[in-house]
Amino acid sequence: MKLTWHPDNPTQLALACDDDKFSYINIWDLRKSAAPVSVLSGYHTAGILDLAWSIHDHNVLLASSKDEKILCWNLRSGEPMSEIVGNSSSELQWSTELRTLFVSSTTNGIVQLYSQHDAINKNLFKGKKAGEITAPGWLQKSVGNSFGFGRRLLKFVQDDKGKTTVSLTEVPSDPQMCQIARDFDSLVARGAFDKLCLAKAQENAGSKTDSLEWKFLHALVENNKEVLLNALGYNPQS
Repeated sequence: MKLTWHPDNPTQLALACDDDKFSYINIWDLRKSAAPVSVLSGYHTAGILDLAWSIHDHNVLLASSKDEKILCWNLRSGEPMSEIVGNSSSELQWSTELRTLFVSSTTNGIVQLYSQHDAINKNLFKGKKAGEITAPGWLQKSVGNSFGFGRRLLKFVQDDKGKTTVSLTEVPSDPQMCQIARDFDSLVARGAFDKLCLAKAQENAGSKTDSLEWKFLHALVENNKEVLLNALGYNPQS
């Protein structure tokens, strides 16, 4: 019998047996002990040797079997995401740092390192629709945003512990700033960077430092050594 506890939920566990008559995995919740929460079956053809729950995504479970297969199960869908054939590992363990790596060891003293990406078997996804295939948590977006009506911006951020924070903000509308942005986009589209630098230099004429910076950028855009030396305060004729 093989048992492994959920890495974050103290009432859940995965249970399997190395008897070839029971080539499936039961997911139990002690709060509902009348029957398993789910059963992972249909892919292993012999007894289960070891189980390893991912600490990086709690919906991912590794299982090795006497049928010489290591399957990486997606607990959301109840289907395997990846498969390694030709390995009857007696012990499995996930890397604590690199999320896709895991190690297997056998009774004859062989230790092998695998990446889940290298173990993907496209045959596992035959006949599956796009919505039926779920990526592991570390491949999903941890941050995103979307604009809505009324200049509202929705943003979500997920931290390393899987906690997601959603915020809704209103983007201010400034007609003058919008016009400046349109003018800037127009200059960039035409490649008129020299005109942009000169315009900004004149606009900041009241600030010697800012004006000089824009003149220096103009000299770099023009790639003119004489203009560059003048901008730096040197007289190339002397």
